[in-house]
Amino acid sequence: MRTLVSTYGPGDTEKVLLAMRTVPYDRLVLVGVGEVMESVGAKTICRLEEVSGHDLAHESVREEAF
Repeated sequence: MRTLVSTYGPGDTEKVLLAMRTVPYDRLVLVGVGEVMESVGAKTICRLEEVSGHDLAHESVREEAF
């Protein structure tokens, strides 16, 4: 299984979408601070992953980790 791991924060939606289009993967893992997965961009990515049949995971980290 190929896994695409990306940090994710405000303003990163286009960067993640570009990676999703250019890098072959089976599972996407987004690493972000707090409630970042509640953003409009993150919800768009989630919907795209559902449609494509890929797995999606989110890992929360403390802000000090960035």
